[in-house]
Amino acid sequence: MSNVHYLNPPGSAQTISFLGREFSVFIIECPYDNYSLPEVRELLPRVFELKIRGYQKEHPYGILPVDSYDQVGNHILVAEKLNGSWIPRMGFKSVTAQRCLLHQLNFPLHNYLKGAPPEHRLAVEALISEHLGSKQNLGYNGSWTMDPELRRDPEYRLLLRDLTRALLVHYYRDYQIPTTSAFAVMRFKVHEEKMLLGWEYMKIDGQPLPTFQCESFFRENVAFMEWRQPSKFALEVAEQYREFWDKRITLGKARDISESFGIAA
Repeated sequence: MSNVHYLNPPGSAQTISFLGREFSVFIIECPYDNYSLPEVRELLPRVFELKIRGYQKEHPYGILPVDSYDQVGNHILVAEKLNGSWIPRMGFKSVTAQRCLLHQLNFPLHNYLKGAPPEHRLAVEALISEHLGSKQNLGYNGSWTMDPELRRDPEYRLLLRDLTRALLVHYYRDYQIPTTSAFAVMRFKVHEEKMLLGWEYMKIDGQPLPTFQCESFFRENVAFMEWRQPSKFALEVAEQYREFWDKRITLGKARDISESFGIAA
């Protein structure tokens, strides 16, 4: 398996021992490029199972947390070791505008414009043009999920919340994605958590975009947000978990597409 890329071999992973359970941080890079790896084929279906189970707990039947972007983006995970296997307990995915363009996919925010005021489309298109024009990566962050079992336990919930905060900072910094975007479901107060980390509402002509009922997301009230600079609080949390990020296991290696878009590696 000479084409397997590990930042650290699995045996050297820094595990987090918490109340008798062991956790590690994983990155699955672009499954589209890495399905030949048995580790990816083993772990990715478990990621999908986690997302479907987690989303069905909070959203109406019919919600689709797994889509084309899961094949071409990166998966950032916290997994628990059980009986010699790694079971995902929390995770999110990230995909860049450049990767979407390469695979002829809409940038994800475009998929949530149904029901939005016209200025939302203008803001999304301006954000994409800004980064493609300046040859900088633009990310989309989505599909965050926590295992419902662990969510019920306040101690594990707080641990995975802090790990989420830390992984967001470390991932987008180390993968050289200066701006990332997302939509926040207001019912879960996602916007409040994001603003704590330095996220802001997307703007048009300097004015924050209003929330709206997203028809393509079961009419949830949502906000479009962007992240250019982590808050001091976010950086402090990230520093607390730096060692675990540095000891993460990276499965696979995404094909380098930077030259196609003139992006400095």
